[in-house]
Amino acid sequence: DELFEPASARLTLAGREQINTVIGGFLTDDLRHVVVVGHADDSKPGPALARQYPTNWELSAARATAVVRHILDVTSFDPAAISAVSHGDAHPEYSNATPNGRKMNRRIEILRR
Repeated sequence: DELFEPASARLTLAGREQINTVIGGFLTDDLRHVVVVGHADDSKPGPALARQYPTNWELSAARATAVVRHILDVTSFDPAAISAVSHGDAHPEYSNATPNGRKMNRRIEILRR
């Protein structure tokens, strides 16, 4: 939850710093492609959020795209070698029946290929 401002796809300062730390040792010469995957919990977006992001799929897509844009802004990584993918709430790793499980399902994965 610290990566993004509440109910938005805007990265927080702490989120940008965390991504910078992760990609610092991540982007190497042998890297062919990076995939940024956005995930969400199964809670439907509230009325205000739903005006911009009608479903969790759109919200997690916007968040994955925000991470891609940040990576491209702070590195010289080839834009042709990075993708944003949205899984919405389709791939939970934790139970959505608890607040902590929902929190853990709201995540971004950065995958090396």
